[in-house]
Amino acid sequence: MVLMLAIPIRKIYGLEDFITERHLQNAAKVMLATGLIVAYGYGIEAFMAGIAATATMPSRCGTACTALRRPLLSAAHLQHLHPQVLWIRKLRTSPIALFFVSGVILVACAGALHHRGGEPAPRLPHLVVGMYYPRAGIG
Repeated sequence: MVLMLAIPIRKIYGLEDFITERHLQNAAKVMLATGLIVAYGYGIEAFMAGIAATATMPSRCGTACTALRRPLLSAAHLQHLHPQVLWIRKLRTSPIALFFVSGVILVACAGALHHRGGEPAPRLPHLVVGMYYPRAGIG
C-alpha cells in the first residue's frame, strides 16, 4: 500500500531525488520477503488443519474449508505468487511494475480480510474501544 501512494506522489511532485530507485528496489525486496512469509503461514495453516484430523473428526474445518477454499487459494496465490516476479531485476527496478504488483497485493489483502471476518484483529477489541478489563479477577 505504501508503494501505491509513494510511486504516484514521487512522479507528480518530482521527488525522484528523495525517493530513489534504491528505495523502490528495497521496498520490492521487502515485498518479496513478506510474500514468502505469507506463503509459509498459509502452508502451516493447511498443514495444521490436516494434522488435527482424526478418525472421529475427519477434517478440522469441515464444511468451512470447502466454502472458503476458493477465497483462501486466491488470496494465497495473489499474495505469494505475484510478488515472485520481483526476483527479476528489470521488474524490481521498474516503478510501473512495482505499482501494479503492490496493487495486486493490496486487493489480495482486502480479500483476505474479507474472508477472515472483515476485521484485522477481531480478538483485540480493547485496542479500538478503550481499556479492556477481563471479567475474572476483578473484585
